[in-house]
Parts: sequence; C-alpha cells; structure tokens
Amino acid sequence: MLRWDFGQQYPDGRAGCAEAVADCVVHRGQACEEAEAHRDRLLNKEADLLRERLTRRDPADHDRIARLKAHVFEGVAAVARTRAEWAREGQRLLDGD
Repeated sequence: MLRWDFGQQYPDGRAGCAEAVADCVVHRGQACEEAEAHRDRLLNKEADLLRERLTRRDPADHDRIARLKAHVFEGVAAVARTRAEWAREGQRLLDGD
C-alpha cells in the first residue's frame, strides 16, 4: 500500500511529496529486484520451500511447477517495475518537466 505524505515544509507541500515519491521509486525498485531474484531461485529450483514441496510431487511435474511459481513472481516484479516508473513520472511532474 502506498501512502503519500505531502509534508508541511512549504505551503504547497511539494517538499514532502517529493520525498514520498522518491521513497516510492526506491522501495518499488527494491521490490522489483527482490521479486526477480526469487523468480530466478524458483526457476533454478533453489528456493527452500519449493524444494520441500517438490518432494511430494511427481518429478515429471517439477519443471512445470517451478515455471508456474516463477511466473507469479515475474508478475510481482512487473507490478513493482510499473509502480516505480509511475513514481518516476511523478518526480518529473514535480520537477516541472
């Protein structure tokens, strides 16, 4: 959940808003990187929970299951990437570009 803090430094709130937008860019960028790293661990079957769960599944299904779980985290990364770009556009608007 994103929360905007418009601050009180200036009457129009630009300073607090700029900080909130910058934080959003950073946090969404980090979320994207984390989701991509987890996606890669899933694809390589290096995620501990996936490994444990695959022990109870037919080995013929392991690759398909790993790809499907990785697909979910690719979606999480895509959302984070989109939110970061949206926040960067907000930064450009705040800067008057």
